[in-house]
Amino acid sequence: MGSFFAHAASRGMIDAAPRLPAPQPASVSKVARELSDAEIDQLSTAAVEFGGRHHVLFALLLFDKRRLGEILAYDVDDVRFGKGGATVADGSGVPWRADPRTVSALRPHVAGRTTGPLLASQSKGRRLSRFGADFLLRQISEQAEINPAVSANGLRRAQPGRAS
Repeated sequence: MGSFFAHAASRGMIDAAPRLPAPQPASVSKVARELSDAEIDQLSTAAVEFGGRHHVLFALLLFDKRRLGEILAYDVDDVRFGKGGATVADGSGVPWRADPRTVSALRPHVAGRTTGPLLASQSKGRRLSRFGADFLLRQISEQAEINPAVSANGLRRAQPGRAS
């Protein structure tokens, strides 16, 4: 914008260019770092060891590339098991086929349940919040000795099997 006023001043359209505040450095956005294959393996081992909702959350993010908001909205009755694995109906009602590694996490987690949120908080049985999901991911990261902790978005963008 400064060059606009400088041009106007040089043409005599204004007396002088106004003093503009000094430009601020561009804000540094928090970019999810790439995970190596070894880190993905460590995280996967930790998620399996925790089991339950840790494992399901991890698998839906890494293998199925689902967004955290979608995952937290799933209910148990959105998951259907069949011969070919499992399908999950998303918010639009269009089912998608779960990765076999996700199915191995879903089967024991859903077993015997017919209603309620797929991922529930441990204490009250209510739907898991974003803060709760971040806490689970921090626990998995700590167990895997990955620092800083992996984020939902970082895990979703990770490419298992691709050397980094």
